[in-house]
Amino acid sequence: MVQISFSKREILVKIVYYGMGLCGKTTSLQYLHSVMDPKSTTKLFSVKTDEDRTLFFDFLPITIATLNNFKIKLKIYTVPGQVKYNATRKAVLAGVDGVVFVVDSQQDLLRDNVASLKDLAGNLNYYKLSLETLPLVFQYNKRDLSPLTPIPDLNDTLNPDKKIPYFPTVAIRGEGVADAFLEISNLSMKQIIAKHKLPVGEDILDSFLLSLRQPIENKTDEEETESAEIAREDATVNIQLDSSSRDEEEDESTSLLRQAVTSNMQMADLYDELEELKKSLELRVREMITANQISSAMLAELETDRVIQLAAEALQRHGDFGVSILLDVGADQELKGVEHTNLKEDPLNHIILETGLSAARAIIQRNRLVLLTRHKNPSIFEKVRGELPEIKSVVCIPLVVKGKSQGIINLYSSATESFKKETLTYYHLLSNNISIALENARLYRTVSSLNSTLKAKMAEINQYAEQLEEMVKQRTSELRAANVQLEQSIKELETIDKLKDDFMGLMSHELRTPLTSVISYSQSMLEGIVTEESDKQHFLNVIYKESQHLSTIIDRVIDTVNFENSRAYIEIQTADLGIMVEHVLENQKSALQKAGIIILNDISSFQVMSDPSRAEEVIDYVIENAIQHSPPGGSISLSASREKDIVHLTIQDEGAGVPLEFCEMIFDRFKLMEGLDHHTRGLRLSLHLSKLMMRAVGGNLTLENPGEKGARFCLDFKLA
Repeated sequence: MVQISFSKREILVKIVYYGMGLCGKTTSLQYLHSVMDPKSTTKLFSVKTDEDRTLFFDFLPITIATLNNFKIKLKIYTVPGQVKYNATRKAVLAGVDGVVFVVDSQQDLLRDNVASLKDLAGNLNYYKLSLETLPLVFQYNKRDLSPLTPIPDLNDTLNPDKKIPYFPTVAIRGEGVADAFLEISNLSMKQIIAKHKLPVGEDILDSFLLSLRQPIENKTDEEETESAEIAREDATVNIQLDSSSRDEEEDESTSLLRQAVTSNMQMADLYDELEELKKSLELRVREMITANQISSAMLAELETDRVIQLAAEALQRHGDFGVSILLDVGADQELKGVEHTNLKEDPLNHIILETGLSAARAIIQRNRLVLLTRHKNPSIFEKVRGELPEIKSVVCIPLVVKGKSQGIINLYSSATESFKKETLTYYHLLSNNISIALENARLYRTVSSLNSTLKAKMAEINQYAEQLEEMVKQRTSELRAANVQLEQSIKELETIDKLKDDFMGLMSHELRTPLTSVISYSQSMLEGIVTEESDKQHFLNVIYKESQHLSTIIDRVIDTVNFENSRAYIEIQTADLGIMVEHVLENQKSALQKAGIIILNDISSFQVMSDPSRAEEVIDYVIENAIQHSPPGGSISLSASREKDIVHLTIQDEGAGVPLEFCEMIFDRFKLMEGLDHHTRGLRLSLHLSKLMMRAVGGNLTLENPGEKGARFCLDFKLA
């Protein structure tokens, strides 16, 4: 009886090779093993007796999309043919879904074959099964020997109605064995689908048989002969049973042997599960190493075209795909195709759905990996097949960083329509790293653009200075005024130049520090210096935290530029000040606990007019600043008060305070404030950006106690 495991998402189908002793059952399984698994990634599991043996192996998991990614696993057994091992045969037949009855075609063994068939019928009857209802195939073996019983005579004796499929075979050379195996697999699956009313498509059996047939057809005649004649002992797990002392007919021995067979079949199941888990883990490790190598290479690149090239090469190495990378250039615009490997163009970019969106844009909006096959998202897949008939599946991976779409990667496969969960997870991990690399390249372009703007301004000022000098020569009557103006211009130029150098030096340092950590930790892992799993996890955590820090720095630079140029989006609405403070405190909970700082929150509920998300950012920056400069075990006090139509939110720490001479500089964008303990790490933009945000939402940010111990910042909001 078929076993369906919902926890493991597996359908286990049991097929038994039955027949008299030495008729070719074991040889048939050895041949199938060599054909279906030429690299011996699975094992033949053998419970040996003194004279014969029963072989078992779980050789072929097949994922079928219409069964919700359930794996169909065929478990193939043989039984010992000697008469005295009837209890063993009966035990092996438990839960059988199909039988291949192997007949020894030698002329003098016809009666033994008949007896074995009657034995099969009797043992099936024990489980309330019959030869008429159970899928059955005859394999007339040893057709290369002489003298032989003619096939018509075999049918007259064993298969008089010729209703049961039969196949002449030479198992030692593999002739006909695969045909018999494919037929019993087809009959077994057909009965399982009908009996359990599985919701599958009409072509599911064709797909199932194709999955079995492909490795068989890939074998050449020479390989088939070699693999059938060579006993692959390294691919066999053996257990020896001593049967010399008693015959199976004795009750005690029969019971013990039946228990031994059952136990060893269970052992085979466990062994197979361990082998499958081992292979899965080895594949996962290889994929993680590859992903780290690729990610390191991409993260080191700051040019978008180079990142895209590396991403396409990585995906192409992992599978024989047509790779398409589409970048998002605007919500209302068509995606821009920047890479097409083994494709002329991407059909998903111009297939328009009923919603009016392109298929690629619609998939991006799902914000998750999407698989397109005949059975998953078939409507979109059929439109793709209309343009690319050879395609069997498409894996669509949106590129997203912090909820912002950057585009999509589409992998077109003409080889398979099913993927393991681990493989899809690998693609998802790789896409995350590609997204980060693309974002880094975009931010690098932004910084480069800022640098170019500064250089252009410098060039303009230099040109103006030259014009001033010319004016001095031409207008001797205005020499003094021109000299004063020239000196002022030179001072401004020097100030701007110094500010630019300071800012760019600081920007370079702050970007290089986390990048250095990411590169050095990644290199240590790639070179195999780190071997312990705990150390690897620690290194990955450091890489993740430094990447987050790098992202935070860049986000603050971009926000500063947008607010200074009035390009930031602001949405003023009624907001609860108390709730906003609670949100920030929850986000800072880990940092507060780590620093051992106590929050004294005495804020009543005030309804204020502000942009909640921007206001929470400002509160977060100020509290983050307070945490950095409060002594361990100290406290941070929060209070709120109303003055006419203004609500004052006060945040005070117990740090060293801000010297009087720095009270204005603390909100300046470029001032380094040497000797001041505030902002020990970062671009010193938090308070400057906070002041810009508060002004943008109609409020203000001030330092109330310059020169005193413990900084006290006041955030002013308009009362709703």
